[in-house]
Amino acid sequence: MAACVLGSVLLGSCSQSANSAATTVTTTTYSLNEEFTSLRPTPQYITVNAGRDTVVYGSDSTLLHFYANSFLNTSGGVISSGTISLALNEISKPGDYILNRMTTMTTALNSILSSGGAIILTATQNGQTVNANKYGVGFKQSGSTTAPMQLYYGDLNNSDTVTSWTQGNNTTPGTTTAATVQGVYYTANTTSYFYFDSCVAFNRVSCDFVFNNGAPLTNVTVNVPNTDFNSTNTEIYLIIPAIRLIVPIEGYDATTNNYSISPAGIEVPTGLNYEVVVITNYSSWYFYEASGLTASGMGITAVPTIATWTGLINTIQAL
Repeated sequence: MAACVLGSVLLGSCSQSANSAATTVTTTTYSLNEEFTSLRPTPQYITVNAGRDTVVYGSDSTLLHFYANSFLNTSGGVISSGTISLALNEISKPGDYILNRMTTMTTALNSILSSGGAIILTATQNGQTVNANKYGVGFKQSGSTTAPMQLYYGDLNNSDTVTSWTQGNNTTPGTTTAATVQGVYYTANTTSYFYFDSCVAFNRVSCDFVFNNGAPLTNVTVNVPNTDFNSTNTEIYLIIPAIRLIVPIEGYDATTNNYSISPAGIEVPTGLNYEVVVITNYSSWYFYEASGLTASGMGITAVPTIATWTGLINTIQAL
């Protein structure tokens, strides 16, 4: 089922220690989406009435503001009456992103994003899909910030890939003209938010800004010596928990079992503290390793050992 490897990464000298477990396993191949199915958090369910101005909050304080014309049927007509059923996942920590197979990369793979949070939101009425016209969404923040947050929409993850993001139709925070969003920082319900008044899509929506601290850029490589853990059942993320930055390490060399980020056209700033997360689904076994390390040239070796499913979930959620 799954294997998880964690390691802190800082530019400098390289060291790695790990103990491996001798285990007999039976090879089973899954798609990466199938691998994560059992790890995805269960959504919370909310009901609202169509045709009314309504504000509701998620369990983690995400603010959703629906207008009288917020909901559309599949023909594009405004739904003005009846009950709308919402399914909401709130994404506030790096572990939430990983469990939902989401990154903070732009779809064009040309920018790394620092996140202010994200949601996965779907809507139905009487079992039929409901689309978004326009609604407001507020992403909870831990305190005051001047980060130039923008609204981003995620791909629908129909293929066997992680979610990346495309900037919405806003150009600068604070605009209120037609077909744009209002990105403001304010306090409501005793919680601070970045709020956007004109979100035009359901599914994956995030609040991000392009991260660029001016530092030199570098590749990151991860070697997984166990060749049973490969690109068909393994994925790796590079994260900075403090700024909610999550980059996939997807480049794979089958001759060395090395993974890197550069083949995707991405490099990351040097001089930052990173963590590496490796998750593998291999037969009916879960594996896990947590090691402190430093890396020269941003390269590490990952050797996981057996852990329980509960331990794997708890470890990822704690990131």
